[in-house]
Amino acid sequence: MKKKYKYIQLPPLPEDLEAYAVELIWQFARLHDAEQNAVLLQLVAMLEGTDDKENSDNIIREILEECNGERESPVMLQYVNTLRKLVGNIVAEACKMAALIYQKYYVEKINVEDILHIDGVTEDVLNLFLEYFIAENNKE
Repeated sequence: MKKKYKYIQLPPLPEDLEAYAVELIWQFARLHDAEQNAVLLQLVAMLEGTDDKENSDNIIREILEECNGERESPVMLQYVNTLRKLVGNIVAEACKMAALIYQKYYVEKINVEDILHIDGVTEDVLNLFLEYFIAENNKE
């Protein structure tokens, strides 16, 4: 008896893509269709910044309708694109937070306790960025 092999076709990936990102894509590709849809739904909800299930369901339905039932994995392409946008948003938010903390602490000379009262700044985030800034200043 011949053994049947199942293959997973990944979308074209950038050559310099980090290994962890390839692993995320690979793990997604190995999921069953229903699981892929659930994961994509979560990612889209995170990207849209909403926990509104109905809104998220509409978004995922639109994505799946764009796929037209093809099995060349347009859902995979959408996953990769959505993940890329989500990571981009996370990086952008981290940069904004770093700039805010730098501005308040180093430029405006506001103390740590007062910075903690700024919306969105938690003690962990503040300490993380301050440690980073101090380490960078010590390198010079």
